[in-house]
Amino acid sequence: MSDEQKKGRKPDFHALQPITSGKGDNEKTYWNRVGAGWMLEEKEGVRVKLNSVPVDGEFVLMRPKEENAGS
Repeated sequence: MSDEQKKGRKPDFHALQPITSGKGDNEKTYWNRVGAGWMLEEKEGVRVKLNSVPVDGEFVLMRPKEENAGS
């Protein structure tokens, strides 16, 4: 367990795996959450905790969408 998780900090990023299916006009990208990331307090950087590793090794760090945005 990382220091950020022990402190109860919510992740600054979600680690997401892009999965593309279909072809041409029917192509669609789905996002599978594979982990989370926290900004380091003492240095510039991000600590990433993966719950699973994408087979192709690709994942994207994205900031979580605000809950209740637009309400």
